[in-house]
Amino acid sequence: MKKLSTYLFLILFIFQTPSQADDIRDFQIEGMSIGDSLLDYYSKDEILKRTYKPIKGQKSDDFLEVGTYASSNSIYDEIHFSRKKNDNSYLIHNIRGIIDFKNNIKDCYKDLEKISNEISEIYPEIKFKKTTANNQRGKTTMYSFKLVKGRVKAKCVDYNKNYNDHLSVSVDTNEYDNWLNKKKFD
Repeated sequence: MKKLSTYLFLILFIFQTPSQADDIRDFQIEGMSIGDSLLDYYSKDEILKRTYKPIKGQKSDDFLEVGTYASSNSIYDEIHFSRKKNDNSYLIHNIRGIIDFKNNIKDCYKDLEKISNEISEIYPEIKFKKTTANNQRGKTTMYSFKLVKGRVKAKCVDYNKNYNDHLSVSVDTNEYDNWLNKKKFD
C-alpha cells in the first residue's frame, strides 16, 4: 500500500506558509493547482476524450468532470478535475486525487484522521467541519476546511458493494463548491 499521509502532505502543502492558507491556488495535488489550465498538462483532444457526460439526475452541467488515471509514480490511483462547460481556457475549478482502499476501509479512516490532524496543526486558523452521511451506496466521512476563496476536503467513502472504497482529497473554488451544493441536482 502506498505511504499516503506523509507523501500527500508533502505534495498538497509543498512550500506553503500559514499566511498563505487563504489562497486556494497554493494548495496543490500532483503539482497542479486551482486556476491552472488543463491545457498545461493535457492536449485538448485528451481533455475532451476524458470529459464525462453529466450523471443521471444532474440538473446543471455548468461544470464538467475530466478524469485521468495517475502515472505509476503518483501516490494517487486517479486524478479528477472540474472545468466550466464553455471555458476554452480549460481552467481547473476542482482537482481531486483518489486512492483506492480495496476491502481496507480501516486504513482509509486512519489516513483521513492523519490528514485532518496535519492540516489542523499547521493551519489552526482554518476551521473544519466533520460530516458523516449514509445513503443506499454506503457511508461517507468527510473533513471540510473552508478558505476565503474555496474549500479543501478529505473524505473516505465506504461502499456497501460494487465499488472500491476510497480516500479522496480535493480542492474547490467557491464557484464550483456553490454549484456542487446548490445547483448540480436542484
